[in-house]
Amino acid sequence: MSPDAIRASLQKQHGLKMDEIYHVMTLRCHRQAANGDSQMVIVEVLDAGPDFPADLRYHCSAVTEEGHFATGNPGRTIDEALAIVHWNKLDQPPEDRGAWTYFR
Repeated sequence: MSPDAIRASLQKQHGLKMDEIYHVMTLRCHRQAANGDSQMVIVEVLDAGPDFPADLRYHCSAVTEEGHFATGNPGRTIDEALAIVHWNKLDQPPEDRGAWTYFR
């Protein structure tokens, strides 16, 4: 079943009342941080689907094992959404993300 078909099925479920349903693609990457260290980064690309407003369809964010977090505004394409992520945030002090983490 395609992500669009699953999204449509979720929207039809009685009593569920879901209106923003994203297909999430997750990538694990390694990059060289500004200080020269190797940094593991998890990049998420969210796709709101073809029925969502086109200029808001894709959104990207990234988080590192140390808690560095980068995101940007939504975009019309994946390339656009990736291009407007504030990647420099991955080299700044980590933000307090509370109990939420990808890394356990």
